[in-house]
Amino acid sequence: MILVLKLSNGETVLGLLALEDEYAVTLQDPLILEYRVDLKGYRSMVLHRYNQFAMESTVTFKNSVIVSMYTADNDLTEYYYYTLDHCYKFRDEAMSHDIQRASEYIQSLLDNNNSPPEPTKEDMIPNVPKSSNTVH
Repeated sequence: MILVLKLSNGETVLGLLALEDEYAVTLQDPLILEYRVDLKGYRSMVLHRYNQFAMESTVTFKNSVIVSMYTADNDLTEYYYYTLDHCYKFRDEAMSHDIQRASEYIQSLLDNNNSPPEPTKEDMIPNVPKSSNTVH
């Protein structure tokens, strides 16, 4: 069941209900919901990860910070799963690229008798993500 939480700081969070008791609600894979209006007045709704850099995929919200809580409708549930699918897809692609670079480096060490290869220009440029995990 996908829950929508309105928090006391104004944020709206969606997530899969993992645990609920009298003190707190725990959501798995929470996404934050933002409403945006562009210069022409068009409105849009954007979901992105709530805990961008956390190792855990669950977040616990104390009942004292929850203003309201309700079950998401079918359209919002479909959009949640669509966005979550894309978040995992981008993460997996980035991880596979890192694994491939590491295996190429290890292979070059083996080919050069364990001496590291000369750094290239690409190695000197910091690895900056070229896309975000926000799905429009």
